[in-house]
Amino acid sequence: MDQINLRRPCWLLICALGVTAGGFAQTARDGRHLFAIEIEPLLAAKCNACHGQDPSLTLGGLDLTSRDGMLLGGQSGQAALVPGDADASLLVEAVIGSRANLVMPPKENDRLTADEVDRLKEWIRLGAPWPIASELAELRAREALRENDSDRVRVATSGGQTDAWTQRLYKSEDVWAFRPVQKPAIPDALGPNAIDAFHQARLGESEIEPAARAPKLTLLRRVHYGLTGLPPTPGQARAFLEDTRPGARERLVDRLLASPAYGEQWGRHWLDVVRYADTAGNSND
Repeated sequence: MDQINLRRPCWLLICALGVTAGGFAQTARDGRHLFAIEIEPLLAAKCNACHGQDPSLTLGGLDLTSRDGMLLGGQSGQAALVPGDADASLLVEAVIGSRANLVMPPKENDRLTADEVDRLKEWIRLGAPWPIASELAELRAREALRENDSDRVRVATSGGQTDAWTQRLYKSEDVWAFRPVQKPAIPDALGPNAIDAFHQARLGESEIEPAARAPKLTLLRRVHYGLTGLPPTPGQARAFLEDTRPGARERLVDRLLASPAYGEQWGRHWLDVVRYADTAGNSND
């Protein structure tokens, strides 16, 4: 019995080492998977345009397109990445903005969300593995066969320039316009139509009282400014106020939607999106 008891700790140690080794192996696999599916697409979307994608334009001398580039760091002389220690990694400091003079990406609309920062930190804590191209392709091919997460979806596209973009997962709320149309259950709330029912339900959740019903003249001005960007003329105001037949509001909206002013108002927004501008009248802008 004494011999058996003496040997037992050895067996326990061997089992513990086995579990630990298995844990490390699983951690490494998880880290590589996280990089392939989450981190590399994130870096490509938020960082690489200024940090290594174009060798002639590597701001601050920092290349974030490779692990070696991150470990080397940039003009600061400090490594951007400390594998295993997210809090000591300059890259994390930059994306969370803990230094007043180091906030990345510089544009506020491009900043990482809290969830994206957490995923970046987790990858670094897992040792910041950077699989080779063949393993990345294998991981993404395997991921493509998996069902969507509850909060992330894959959108069918004609394909990106890399597998990372083709297999990219998106937040559901960011790609709602590209997903199959679904008819949601209408909230059990008071309202003359389904849209008002949703509106009233959300106001109730926030404990906000709805605004009073707008007078007819206020409604006229809101619709005109919203659809055409222009105030109603005195004649238009008089015609609407004197129209007491059912459906006056609907006729007002239909008339404005059919007017050239509606196209002019909203066309300028789309021209802004495509970067149209008359910067010089005699140039081919």
